[in-house]
Amino acid sequence: MSTITTTPIDLGKGGFADLGIVSNDYSLAGSAAIDYQTLTVQIAQTRAHALEKEITPLATKMEARNDELALLGETLSIFTEASQRFPSDAEGSDKTSFALDAEIYAYLVDHDLISTGITYNATTGKMTATKSALAGANEAVKTRMDGLNNDAQRDMTRLESLVARRDEAFEAASKFLNNISGSRDTVLKGITR
Repeated sequence: MSTITTTPIDLGKGGFADLGIVSNDYSLAGSAAIDYQTLTVQIAQTRAHALEKEITPLATKMEARNDELALLGETLSIFTEASQRFPSDAEGSDKTSFALDAEIYAYLVDHDLISTGITYNATTGKMTATKSALAGANEAVKTRMDGLNNDAQRDMTRLESLVARRDEAFEAASKFLNNISGSRDTVLKGITR
């Protein structure tokens, strides 16, 4: 009688840690012996599911970033319009008032995107800013957007790679299952003749 010896085999993320080999059969810890075909399909499926677990939170993170970029885009539009209200010969200390959503203001404060020279009246929803403070806030918003866009590009590249690897794993399992099915059909046809 042969014994199961655990053989360290690196199967990558989602691989099986306690793989034992007995003669030409394989077994997983706590499972009965399985054949090579089943093991191969199970490894491919496990890898695909492990990759899916990485894809989902990354996609959620990207969606949240897109919402943040939309809010920053709206803010930039409001700031640009407010900046255009100043006459060309306006001094840095000249002021203007404009409507600003409380959510946008809270975001700006939370991310330190506004400085002195800017006040907000929550009752009226109006922001008052000096020309120089508004220009500084405008640049801070642009810088934040650039940083988020750079992060988005990196995450998109990673997401594309993960999706491609997941699809390859599912495709490999599917092809292998089709090959097994085709082989069994051929054997059955040979037996029935």
